[in-house]
Amino acid sequence: MAITRRGFISGSRTCSPKLIMQDLLSYMLNNIIEGPIEINEENSDGFIVYKVSIPKDQVGLVIGKGGKTINALKNILKIRAIRDNVRVDIQVEEA
Repeated sequence: MAITRRGFISGSRTCSPKLIMQDLLSYMLNNIIEGPIEINEENSDGFIVYKVSIPKDQVGLVIGKGGKTINALKNILKIRAIRDNVRVDIQVEEA
């Protein structure tokens, strides 16, 4: 099985940091769950909050046992956010 990469995730400087982080989050979530995912972005005082709407029966997969999966996703996004000098958070909502 071949894995393909899209250029904007690999560090291309032509895309905005917000777009890169949203695409990264979308990529990770699409590999965890099946079904529609809606990602809304809210900005306030240099802080980006991604509100992720996920089907009710899939929320447990994203949160994980003891919150380990969602914390791992947050940590990966924080790595990218530190590089772009922004703060980021993820909030999971049932669709």
